[in-house]
Amino acid sequence: MMPRSQPPVFCPALRSKKYFLLGRAPRCDEDYLDASNHCWCAGTGETLGPDQEPAHPEDCHPGRGCFQGLHKDPAPSGRSQPSTQS
Repeated sequence: MMPRSQPPVFCPALRSKKYFLLGRAPRCDEDYLDASNHCWCAGTGETLGPDQEPAHPEDCHPGRGCFQGLHKDPAPSGRSQPSTQS
């Protein structure tokens, strides 16, 4: 019996335009990538993560120093969160 491969685990701070249209948690690289191949880090708001490495589905996995884990909210670093109070 062959071991089942585990689905990839992406950093919750990884974003792309396609991510917002998906309507569910991303399960593979293609769930993030469109023809532009453009992704960014929600923590930095840039195409580079806080470690100055590219924000991309191939790179944003456990083991990377800035990986936030699945339980944390990716708050932008150095920026305040918008108020949810009316």
